[in-house]
Amino acid sequence: FTSVASVACSKVAEFQALQMGKRLRRKCVLWPLGLLPLLTWSRCLAVGTAGDPKKTRLYIVRHGAVIPPGNRKGAIYGGADVELSEQGKEEAEAAADYLLEEAPDLDAVYSSNLSRAIYGAEKIAEGRNLKVVTDARFTEINRGVWVGLNKAEIEERYPEHVKQIGSLSNFEADTEFSQHGGESYRAVGRRVLAARDDLLAKHHGQTVCLVCHNWVTAALLGSALGLSTEEWYTLKIPTASVSLVEYSSKAAQNVVFMGKSPEEFTNGRLKENVGSALSSKG
Repeated sequence: FTSVASVACSKVAEFQALQMGKRLRRKCVLWPLGLLPLLTWSRCLAVGTAGDPKKTRLYIVRHGAVIPPGNRKGAIYGGADVELSEQGKEEAEAAADYLLEEAPDLDAVYSSNLSRAIYGAEKIAEGRNLKVVTDARFTEINRGVWVGLNKAEIEERYPEHVKQIGSLSNFEADTEFSQHGGESYRAVGRRVLAARDDLLAKHHGQTVCLVCHNWVTAALLGSALGLSTEEWYTLKIPTASVSLVEYSSKAAQNVVFMGKSPEEFTNGRLKENVGSALSSKG
């Protein structure tokens, strides 16, 4: 765990230092290395390429907070079609308001096929003369027989699963594990990145918004940051948070910012909510 997390943090630190360096060079300011601000996972700096027609810009929005199965806090839902809570609807609407100012000229709005994502996508598309395009490949990870259970219950009912995978958060001991009747993180990555490639081919040079899910967002950001699948769990992706990735090719991906939460774009009116039972090691 320490090794994986340290490597992931190192990669993000390199990314942040590079972005900071670019910004400082543009301003012709030299800061002593020790005075460089420490940036959190959710605070990545833009590099001034907005509006470049050669780049495809993808805004990635996680859905708002949900009502978990049985209204049980900590219950895992994955790809189950659970409903947004009232808080989640408010978060989704706040994200739509933010994007109306941040990205007034969207060319397309995409969503997974689950209702919690479609709600947010429809709010973003309102008033833009755009129809939401759904793509099931952007749906959340399938949790199989674990759906409705919390981590402790999974460990109690399916100890053989936990023993085989090593960690519920990244399947580090068996990266292709699917004996729970669901998906591995690597399987999610393959379908999400295939869908991303199709989206980029269709919307080359355009600005697109995708409303999706925690592990889908992790796959997209992880790919752009050069993280391995087993490092995704280190990413902080609050509900209804907004991230922006620019693509000039599949091999040239730039994370402009990531994990910007409703707390940031509502000036604290809404509080940050990570809202993922398996987003930390365990």
